[in-house]
Amino acid sequence: MLKTLESHNEPIKLVQITDCHLEEQFGGDLLGMDTDFSLRQVLDLLKQERSDNQLVLATGDISNRGAVAAYQRFKQAVSDLSIPYLWVKGNHDILANMESVVGSDETLHKIVHIGRWQIILLNSTIDGEVGGHLPDNELTFLANTLSQYSDRPTLIFMHHHLVPIGSKWLDQQLVDNAQLFFQIIDQHDTVKGVICGHVHQEFNQQRNHVALYSSPSTCIQFKPKSDKFCLDKKMPGYRWFELNLNGTFNTGVVRVPEQDFNVDFNATKGY
Repeated sequence: MLKTLESHNEPIKLVQITDCHLEEQFGGDLLGMDTDFSLRQVLDLLKQERSDNQLVLATGDISNRGAVAAYQRFKQAVSDLSIPYLWVKGNHDILANMESVVGSDETLHKIVHIGRWQIILLNSTIDGEVGGHLPDNELTFLANTLSQYSDRPTLIFMHHHLVPIGSKWLDQQLVDNAQLFFQIIDQHDTVKGVICGHVHQEFNQQRNHVALYSSPSTCIQFKPKSDKFCLDKKMPGYRWFELNLNGTFNTGVVRVPEQDFNVDFNATKGY
């Protein structure tokens, strides 16, 4: 449940990647984009620009259909970075297949302590559903963990978003009991940020003392502020974090250089 990582450097450097949507077969495409190729482009950029990174957090939809082969390729790709990585389940993922590739002990740690910081990973998925929900056991775990480690500045990662981002079709899929989540973290000023995937775009908002972020996918991007499904022409990317000893953090998004990924921008339906 708890994973402890040594850190002798300040700031502590983390990277989030999300929504890779790898198909069962190598080179499979999502609305025209080869998702293996786009993931490799993102990871190559990460290696070039964040060579001193200490942890990778993958926030779900690693596979587009939950295929074991997709998780095997993801494992190999991120293992090439030679740094620890952890993942949370997305609505497209199949937990049993994820665990069969790496094992629950290695992939599904719920708490990470690195330096004086704490990372909490939550499962916001409902089997068979696209939208998000935090079950009672996840909320209880969150409350207990924040109380137990009340001296640690904390970032929380999950797949689904908690507040509307302004896209009507995506905002039907946010965590349906987000208010219960906020009731818990409102009691803990150690929570500094909450970060998600799922929405395939960059978003940020401040709520009380907590910063809320979403991040670009490593494959296709969704057009912001769109009522209906629509793809954006922005490039795939990742989000970086630098965690400071004083309990503050910095973050930003990096995207791969402009190139033609052969995306079907005329697509009007999801996947």
